Amino acid sequence: MTTSATLFDTLGGTAGLTAAVDEFYRRVVADPALAPWFDDVDMATLRRHQVLFLSAATGGPQTYDGREMHLAHEGLEVTDAAFDRVAGHLKDTLES
Repeated sequence: MTTSATLFDTLGGTAGLTAAVDEFYRRVVADPALAPWFDDVDMATLRRHQVLFLSAATGGPQTYDGREMHLAHEGLEVTDAAFDRVAGHLKDTLES
């Protein structure tokens, strides 16, 4: 019996996701339109949560233990344009 690789496996497992998350947040905080949202954020904790989130979302073994997405971003006044920029950085990071 053969099993097909999960997206988690294709992205390099935990090591690959960790590298991708590091690159993703490097891009995001370097973006002048997005950087202000991250000024007072504990980036180490955010990175850890993002790796867990992406692992759970892509078929990996980790369980995401953070807040639900809408609660985590509640009150931050994230605009559609900012969301689109973040999504673009994530897409570009995962493709690279």
